[in-house]
Amino acid sequence: MRQDFIVVDTKGKNELNEIALIDSQGKLIYEAFVKNELNFEGLKINAKSLKEIIADFLNLAPSK
Repeated sequence: MRQDFIVVDTKGKNELNEIALIDSQGKLIYEAFVKNELNFEGLKINAKSLKEIIADFLNLAPSK
């Protein structure tokens, strides 16, 4: 059974800088930051190009 998820843009800006996918149980299933965007500690974690992030998202959500 497929579980739905929520997309959260955690910066709230017009451009996408980071993304998190959360399943219906509240479990984080994917998180990524656009390259050159730093997290709150100044560390690059899961840094990818926006193109890579969109490709990952499309692979995770084929029926959406």
